[in-house]
Amino acid sequence: MIPSNPSELKGLHLFCNPYSNCAGRVMLAIAEKGIEARIHQVDLLKGEQLSLKYRAINLTCDLPAIVHDGKPLGDSVTILKYLEKAFPERSLTPVEPLQEQEMNEFLELASKSHMEYIVPWLYAKGFGRLPTPEQKEFYDKYVPHRSKFHNKRILGQTAKDLRIYEAMMHKDFAMFEKKLSKYNYLIGDSVSLADMAWFPNVYLLVRVFAMPLSNYPHISRWLKEMEQRKTFINGVKSYMKPIPFWLLRRVMKIIRLTGNRK
Repeated sequence: MIPSNPSELKGLHLFCNPYSNCAGRVMLAIAEKGIEARIHQVDLLKGEQLSLKYRAINLTCDLPAIVHDGKPLGDSVTILKYLEKAFPERSLTPVEPLQEQEMNEFLELASKSHMEYIVPWLYAKGFGRLPTPEQKEFYDKYVPHRSKFHNKRILGQTAKDLRIYEAMMHKDFAMFEKKLSKYNYLIGDSVSLADMAWFPNVYLLVRVFAMPLSNYPHISRWLKEMEQRKTFINGVKSYMKPIPFWLLRRVMKIIRLTGNRK
């Protein structure tokens, strides 16, 4: 349930959904850092993020968002950096300055990837959440970046040619593969914010949406190791519904046909 008065919340509160790659980043980081937080699940299929209550927490109406002692903050990468400073006891930042710089480059790349190719790829594959007329009206009134995306999608100007988004995806994956051929994790041999930012992306693309990894053996190894960590199992996967991913994909496609969505 989304609270009516977020400014009155004490402690750390996370508004998320485990099937959101961006929310997964923060869920995983909170678990890795051992931070005590209250988890509020936002139902994306019901469009709970498209409400004035949630907009009072995050003006972009995107997931995730946090409220820390009454102060709201949105954008997953911004939240990762905030948590790293606010809760430094378990650091996810490399000690070496050059590695820290590299980690920040991974974070920037993760931030850009979401709307550049991950979201368009999902819509081009037929998995993206089509808005109902009421949701589209909400986008047009309150969420300009999403309104712009859906207007372009309806006109066939984006989320159409899979080859474009897959080429961008494979360019990044080739870089990850090279890194992971040398190290256990994206930045050296310890987990960092870079892994927090990218693992949920890869997990959802591969496990939920069945993207093949046959050409990326080192990414496959990293994926298996990361998904076996107790922090992921307890901090993210435990919030997922106990249904097979193939069935989830079918449900997502069926929902697209309901409610006069387009």
